[in-house]
Amino acid sequence: MSYCVRRFVCVFHRGIRYSSRAFSNTQSDSSARKLSVISAHARDARGLSLIEMMITIALMSILMAMTTGALAYYYSGKALDTSTRDLTTQIREAQTLSVSTGNTYRIDFSNPDRKSYQLQYRQGSSWVNVRIAQRLPGDIEFSAGSTPSFGGDAYMDFYPRGTTENGQIVVSNRFGRSKVVNVNGETANVSVN
Repeated sequence: MSYCVRRFVCVFHRGIRYSSRAFSNTQSDSSARKLSVISAHARDARGLSLIEMMITIALMSILMAMTTGALAYYYSGKALDTSTRDLTTQIREAQTLSVSTGNTYRIDFSNPDRKSYQLQYRQGSSWVNVRIAQRLPGDIEFSAGSTPSFGGDAYMDFYPRGTTENGQIVVSNRFGRSKVVNVNGETANVSVN
């Protein structure tokens, strides 16, 4: 700080002190107290030191990291619940379509990326996609250790009577949480564990 600025600040502080004394003689005690509080704040308004700023930034960084991890875990769990619910809805839709149209429908889980499945119906000797493949969101996938298996293959066929093969589908997220969708072949009843 230059000499002139330092001298002005010192004179300014002295002036506040002297003027507060003169002011307190002429005014009530409450006014003098207000002025002394103002001058005390003027003296203490120095700001933060570099060490205080670094500690504050470090604490904020730690809190942000903890919050980010907790949010990632929460949203991954919600995505697992949503994808399991969508899968059970797709299974029930395939069953309903097979009964109402009298045609065989299937859900194809054979995609090697373990992140999508496809609703299809039989047309002659080939299979036709009903709509585009359903992709599992984000970090959700079919478990590698327990690939969807129905009667020995990765297809869940629904026949015109509404029946299918027994099987299970394990859906998991990156945090190790998983949900198991069990399908009873005779009733096509779906239960989620």
